[in-house]
Amino acid sequence: MKICKHCSKSLPSEDFYSGRRVCKNCISSINSSKDYTEVNRCKRERYATDDKYRQYIAEQRKTWEQQVRDEGRFSDIRLASRLRAYGKTIEWYKEQLGKQNYVCAICKKSSVKGRLAVDHDHRCCPNHSSCGKCVRGLICQPCNKMLGYARDNVTTLLEASYYLNSFGPTTTKRENPETGCDSLNSCESMREESEAVLPAI
Repeated sequence: MKICKHCSKSLPSEDFYSGRRVCKNCISSINSSKDYTEVNRCKRERYATDDKYRQYIAEQRKTWEQQVRDEGRFSDIRLASRLRAYGKTIEWYKEQLGKQNYVCAICKKSSVKGRLAVDHDHRCCPNHSSCGKCVRGLICQPCNKMLGYARDNVTTLLEASYYLNSFGPTTTKRENPETGCDSLNSCESMREESEAVLPAI
């Protein structure tokens, strides 16, 4: 449970955005009552003309960044910011990772360059954000690019499969060359490997 600094109510942690001490309902009501165009204009004018204000902002940002790095929260804050564009939370991300055995939903391999990307149906939301309802799963960057280049066209992907098969049978199982573990089946060694590769969240 956490206490909201705005309404002073004791609420469950899921009613707060990651790293925030004001609940979601209060943030929504505050935002709806503000004229952000005017607020931002005033801030920009002050930042452009007030040297002390610029120095204050720079010091505050430096202090905040150092604090979250010391607490190990910087990666979580960045992830939470990205997930908000898809209408999802870090809790959802962790749960989805567990459902996928900590591997890509397509190639069944762990990401070697960081976290898995959130995949959504571009027919519903064509931009780099989502309403949340059209999110399909978590995939690695190569598979994400593959779907992007194919424009989510199933026919194109099937034709690519037929093309590869025309040159001989393709591998149907994906084995770890070091452990011999079949990545199509979940096993403890693959999970430990993927947890070691993915940053802690």
